[in-house]
Amino acid sequence: MSSEPLLIFETKARGLGRRELQEFARRLRDEVAEGRSFCGMITTDAELHRLNLQFLGHDYPTDVLSFPSPAPGAMGDLAISVDRAAEQASRHGHDTATEIRILLLHGVLHLMGY
Repeated sequence: MSSEPLLIFETKARGLGRRELQEFARRLRDEVAEGRSFCGMITTDAELHRLNLQFLGHDYPTDVLSFPSPAPGAMGDLAISVDRAAEQASRHGHDTATEIRILLLHGVLHLMGY
């Protein structure tokens, strides 16, 4: 049996239902990630900026970062900026929760090698 995707909320996001996002993460695990679990952190622009600089050498925030696991069968980790998600959601005409789901899918696809 595959393990539960772990979502860590380092910041609050208005209108973001944690239970609904966890259910979406389960669906990603089951329907996209071939049953492999992952860890996702919902955080701020400042943290994505720090991670982007530390691990990729890019001195700016971004919307999502993925860190594939070297362990066989493991997916890896994701970090998502709720600040970027809110800005992009506004620009594209949907809510922040929808944008975070899009970014979770985007990150999982990266973890899968796409």
